Amino acid sequence: MNDRIVDIIVEPVTATTRKWAVALVCNRPLLFHMADSHGWHVDRSL
Repeated sequence: MNDRIVDIIVEPVTATTRKWAVALVCNRPLLFHMADSHGWHVDRSL
């Protein structure tokens, strides 16, 4: 399931998204809210 989350985050290339992607790759359990210029937000808890 981590692969899917990473794909969704990697699509929009931004410095903030990269930080979240790295955190997910490290398999760290966390709850994050992501807001991009496009207006999409991601809310997932691992």
